[in-house]
Amino acid sequence: MPLQSVFDNPKTIVLSQAGGRPDWNPTFAQVAADYGLGVQLCTPRQPQQKGSVENLVGWVKSGFFKVRRFHDRADAEQQLAVWVVEGNTQRPSRATGEVPAARIEAERARLKPLAIPPGDYALRLTVTVRTTGFVGHAGIRYSMPPETIGIPATLFLYPDRVRILTKNGVEVQHPRVPAVGTASYRPADRVAKLAAVHGARARLYLQRQELLELGPPAEALLTEWVHQPHYNWKHQVEALHALLVLHGPERVLRAIEEFDFTFQTSVRLALLGTYLGPELVTEGRNLILAGKPGTGKTHLAVAIAYRAIQNGYEARFTSAADLIDRLAGASREGRLAEALGPYTHPHVLVIDEIGYLAHSPDAANVLFQVVDHRYLHRRPMLFTTNKPLDDWGRVLHDPDLADAITDRILERGRLIELRGTSYRTRHLHKTPHAKGDQPT
Repeated sequence: MPLQSVFDNPKTIVLSQAGGRPDWNPTFAQVAADYGLGVQLCTPRQPQQKGSVENLVGWVKSGFFKVRRFHDRADAEQQLAVWVVEGNTQRPSRATGEVPAARIEAERARLKPLAIPPGDYALRLTVTVRTTGFVGHAGIRYSMPPETIGIPATLFLYPDRVRILTKNGVEVQHPRVPAVGTASYRPADRVAKLAAVHGARARLYLQRQELLELGPPAEALLTEWVHQPHYNWKHQVEALHALLVLHGPERVLRAIEEFDFTFQTSVRLALLGTYLGPELVTEGRNLILAGKPGTGKTHLAVAIAYRAIQNGYEARFTSAADLIDRLAGASREGRLAEALGPYTHPHVLVIDEIGYLAHSPDAANVLFQVVDHRYLHRRPMLFTTNKPLDDWGRVLHDPDLADAITDRILERGRLIELRGTSYRTRHLHKTPHAKGDQPT
């Protein structure tokens, strides 16, 4: 840390000068005082006081590029290295009259250690807790307890965090940049703020607003919910907000964000609303995702199962080929009832790739055992397939049992067809896929 430093006159250093007395930028003045830094200002309109650094780009152009010729890049880099060594260790600076290397060596002995490590230093800003229960800085809002609304406070701005101390002694901390969106919430502040709101409608709209603050994915989902005819979005908002309080914004958004809805335009978020909440399990809903390879079926099924896990339920993922092979083998050995447990017990079961591979002759029988058990116990099932439902009889080697399987799945479920080109080969298509397709 130097004893004294020379600065130009930008607004970040000095706001104005009156009678030769500078009006310091308060933030700069605070830093200089905290670190004990002596400040010397350059005289306005005297560029020679700042040396060649005043126009560094122009100095490099005129001092290096204009007076040399280069055969190729390697030659230019070699000449540049020689020029840098010469400028630093041999040629005196026009600003000081001394060789820079010698000058810095002499000054290094007079440097003092930093009074405060950079990671521990905080800028101090005067703020007031707004009526919305936030303190704002640089476009980011930090939540505060409701009882601090209207109270003056000091915001301590660290490189990686903020600390807010109110005049009545309440202290809170936040990450400087929230992981999601532009609002940083403490879970306790969410709960306290909601409790302080009077009326069911006001609470609902507060919950919706906090969800909207998570960013475009949540905004798109809520917009679909609100504008869906005859759709009860109140319960969905309340359930999603409860997850937000419990798990935080990153986990709430992760599953839905990982599915590329901008690519797979045949799926609207509103169609998935009831599959992303507790209703998937409590109402025993089922889903068949059908489409060509690469349209996102497995990705979406995994995202829904992951959301169920976030909701506190158990989920299992298996390929159809693996399930059928295991159960068919167990059936031949007389232990089918025992082998069914891992597929009938979990709250949510994902069966991937019906029809991708050739199945054994008793595929329909063993798959029916799983589907029928889960159907009777109202436990949700998610299927992915590249075959139309009419082809399941051929794929499973028993049209009658295949019809019984799909009837049980769709009684409390739906079929969504994912259309478009393969996501894996999207880079091979010069024109974007058609938009506006509607699922069946």
